[in-house]
Amino acid sequence: MKFVLLQFILVTVSVSLDSFKLDPMSVAPSKKLRFQPPRAPSSIVQSAKSPATCKLQNGHVNYFKQFLRDIKGWDASKTTYWFSTDSKDLASLLIEFLTGIKRQDDGSDLQPGSLWGMFNSFKRVLKDNERSLPKEECDKVVDVLKAQSKLLKKAGGGNLPNKADEITVQELDQLYEDKVLGLHNPRALQNAVVLVAMFLGFRGRTELYNCCVGDLKIITHEGTRFLTLNKERVTKTRNGSNPRETRHGIPKLSELPNSPKCPVGTFSKFLKKRSPLFINPDTPLLLKPLAQDPKIQFNEGSSWFGNCRMGINEVGKVIPRMVSSSKLDTEGRHITNTSIRKLPTAYISRNNRQLESRKMSS
Repeated sequence: MKFVLLQFILVTVSVSLDSFKLDPMSVAPSKKLRFQPPRAPSSIVQSAKSPATCKLQNGHVNYFKQFLRDIKGWDASKTTYWFSTDSKDLASLLIEFLTGIKRQDDGSDLQPGSLWGMFNSFKRVLKDNERSLPKEECDKVVDVLKAQSKLLKKAGGGNLPNKADEITVQELDQLYEDKVLGLHNPRALQNAVVLVAMFLGFRGRTELYNCCVGDLKIITHEGTRFLTLNKERVTKTRNGSNPRETRHGIPKLSELPNSPKCPVGTFSKFLKKRSPLFINPDTPLLLKPLAQDPKIQFNEGSSWFGNCRMGINEVGKVIPRMVSSSKLDTEGRHITNTSIRKLPTAYISRNNRQLESRKMSS
């Protein structure tokens, strides 16, 4: 009887202890996991591609499919897998396509750069589908493209007709006089911040759109304040694929005390006029301003900007919109956001040429 009672007590204690055991998977780890769940390599590669490049590449492929359907008589199912064509036949088709394609609106010749861009798009598609043109066939296409480029150059092509024209320093001063740039209005203040960011090296569309508040910072050196670049994200020339490709020098803009053109004062006021929800370092830099007309005087409220990010298409038209709101005469000139980016580049280039000419004359 004692043995049975002792056995009952041991079983009861064992069950009680089991009920207090914790599942190791249910216990929250004291530290963050070092390794994250793996992602498919193809999804990583696809997510790293530029959306603009993918869009342009798809457009080029659609032109080639249209050529195969309308000119060569291929059916739709065959054109979908055009990259599976025999290498020699594919090279011949590419040569015929690249030498025969014209502009759809007026039937004029394409620029040489457009033809080379199409050829590069086709090579990327072949690589994505684990195909490639043999060197002999690829050289044939390249030789024909070089000859075609020479012929187009003789006909007056290849002069970059859509390149942006530079905005001068005098025209920049005129924008401040016309109240298109300044500290008196949400739209004018946003325009001034875009100007400052482009002087620090940002390109005028995707890089500006991706810029965050923490990418810029104000520093003090020897009693002078500067607005400088704090963090650089993916750029056109430094996309992160090569870790050694980093910016060698940090650009910075010195303050201009008691001036509406002061980059430090512009950025400081820009931060003060934002919503408290959008002052964290990882929040977007450019927001929707509460006033669309840059010339009107705006009340000194707590917030000048909404809780909404400015769209990428609107970001890409900031400088043309500024010019159209001013008294500048830009007839016959192509003004884009790059027009502002060209200003410091041209200024440095002119100063370097003057310095070299002085050295040669001395």
